[in-house]
Amino acid sequence: MTFILLPGKALLIEALSHPALIFKVPSNSNHSVITPAPLLAGGLDMLILNHVGTSYFGYFNGDVEHVRKLLEINFLSYVAMTVSALPMLKQSEGSIVVVSSMAGKVGFPFTVPYSATKFALDGFFSSLRQEFTIQSINVSITLCILGFIDTGKISTI
Repeated sequence: MTFILLPGKALLIEALSHPALIFKVPSNSNHSVITPAPLLAGGLDMLILNHVGTSYFGYFNGDVEHVRKLLEINFLSYVAMTVSALPMLKQSEGSIVVVSSMAGKVGFPFTVPYSATKFALDGFFSSLRQEFTIQSINVSITLCILGFIDTGKISTI
């Protein structure tokens, strides 16, 4: 069973012939967000982290609260869900998949708050992967770095 954690309603889906459960994750939750998993399916094999908060495309305007909100959604929620899932993933020798962005590898203009959160993901999960190797913890971590995606939402500067 694969569990995909995204903001939204909890429902069971069939993806590529493998059942997956999508849990609702409250934005203010920072503990035990994955406790239903062992009760529903006997464990956790894979944690796929793929969600993002909305941001603007333009010059950085100095709005620290916007950066703080994006860090909560785009970074700290990933950390909290990983911490919650880790005991089950260690037991199953499972996988963590982190969907990130090229904006977390190279600085681009007009994406300062968003880029900061994606750089944080890369630093955290790349470091955690190395710690797992040193400690012989058999949980894989994959960072999926997506390029630019035309969503049609970018306006002219």
